[in-house]
Amino acid sequence: MDSESKFTAKDLTVMTHMKREFVIFQVEESELTTLASGYMSVHFALFGLTFGALISSATTLRTATLLGSTPALFYSMFFVSLLGSLYFGAMARRDYRTAKTTVTRVKNQSKPIANPN
Repeated sequence: MDSESKFTAKDLTVMTHMKREFVIFQVEESELTTLASGYMSVHFALFGLTFGALISSATTLRTATLLGSTPALFYSMFFVSLLGSLYFGAMARRDYRTAKTTVTRVKNQSKPIANPN
C-alpha cells in the first residue's frame, strides 16, 4: 500500500474563490409583520410545558394530602419546572426579539419597488 500523500504543500496553500448565487424573493411588508408577530419557537413550546408542570405541581402540593416520599417528588418536580420555565421563557423571549430585529433589519435594508403604472 502506498503511503504517499496525494497532496503536496503547494496544493494545500492554494486558495480558490468560488462564485456565489443569490436568490431574491419579493416580500410584502405585511408578510414580514406576520412573520414577526406569529413567530413561535421551540423554546416557547417548552416554556408552555414546563410552566404547565409548575402549575400542576404547585396545585398538587397545596391541595392534596401526600404521604411517604411523594411530597419530595412533587417538590423536586416543582423546582425543576420552575428552573425550566425561567430558562425556556428567557430563551423564547430572546428568539422573539431576534425575529423582530431581523424583520426590522430586512425592512430597513429593502428598497420599495417602483410601480410601473
